[in-house]
Amino acid sequence: MNTKILSLNSTLSLQSKGLPKKYPDAILIDPADPLSIVPWVLCSPQGNMLKGDDFSNLAYGMQNLKVWVENFLNQGGLVVAMIRPYTCFQHINHPDLKIGNYDWLWEEAGQDSRLIVRISPPDTMELTEYGSDSPFSHYLQEEELRHDVIAEGELQSLAINRFRKPLAFTIKQGKGRIVFLPRAKKQTSKASLLKAIDNALNQENWPEIEIIKEIKPKWAHEYFWPENAILEEILAKKEEQISLLEEECEEIHEKLCHFNQLRSSLFCCNPSTMGNSLASILVQWGVEVYPKGQILEIVSGKRRGFLLLAVCKKEAELWRAKKLLRLLPDNYKGILVVNPHCYEHPKRRPGILYSSSFVDFAKEHNFSIVNICDIVQSHQEGNKNLMEKMWTTGGVVSVRKNSLETL
Repeated sequence: MNTKILSLNSTLSLQSKGLPKKYPDAILIDPADPLSIVPWVLCSPQGNMLKGDDFSNLAYGMQNLKVWVENFLNQGGLVVAMIRPYTCFQHINHPDLKIGNYDWLWEEAGQDSRLIVRISPPDTMELTEYGSDSPFSHYLQEEELRHDVIAEGELQSLAINRFRKPLAFTIKQGKGRIVFLPRAKKQTSKASLLKAIDNALNQENWPEIEIIKEIKPKWAHEYFWPENAILEEILAKKEEQISLLEEECEEIHEKLCHFNQLRSSLFCCNPSTMGNSLASILVQWGVEVYPKGQILEIVSGKRRGFLLLAVCKKEAELWRAKKLLRLLPDNYKGILVVNPHCYEHPKRRPGILYSSSFVDFAKEHNFSIVNICDIVQSHQEGNKNLMEKMWTTGGVVSVRKNSLETL
């Protein structure tokens, strides 16, 4: 691991004696107090008070640090900060003038509506789903982390206490990201933190937090659904033969609506709705299906597997495969069913549907990757062999190379 980390008042890497001209890969900050994060500024505080010159020097140093960190974040940098209680120094002659230990973010950070930090009695910690999928999930599960500081504001929670108050969180600023973590009581957590920072520099290891809106594509009607033709023929005959069979006709109408909904659901951008539609096909292929949110547990004889539904605005990324590995029980087959570039018509989707790291990770762990379009095509053709390939193959499983064009 060759990650270059600049440390400001932290024992986890070489501490800086000034702001370097060349930016590091990541910045590690432990804001115990305002002076500790600008150690090159020399002051003689009297308690929490500073004389005029000392106050001006600290304010100047903090402003330089704030501008430097802001430029670093605007270039897509990563800042990792230990969560500390809010503390500040006051001007000895003007107590209303303060410099806080979070002013390197923005003025009054830690005490304004964007970020409020305060002490709380130690409590249990639970990872959010976003935190579990994040690069810092292992560190947040380390023993003896300090859970005595909580936060509120414009942030994304990684871990919360039993009152759902954030104990760890991230803030997006510019193109970069600031990650706030509880401090560890043991030095043995150092390796876990450094590994997490190294992983966090790869954007593919961060899950998406944008909620993809559910859509019903106008082009879904272009795809032939086998059941429709059969039911429409039956319906036409019944309506022509006798108008007294209203009850039977009504039942057939309901089935048509059901299958039309299933067809649209396969291409929608809601994993749960997509899963319900996919389950109906898998059952016809002789597989038992048990929905579990974005996961379908599938059983065929002695074989068991977890099928993760991945709806992606672009190509499928690494963190989705890692999520499947985290959820997968022992001796279960992992299968990734992907709807990449979900807002695009399948015939106009880019050639790259999955990132290389996503595919390599799937091969390494014997996960099958299958495009939802391949499943639709196999169902249209009445071909159940794709299911067997999904059970036995690691990596990308496809009906044929030009499957999108033949749908």
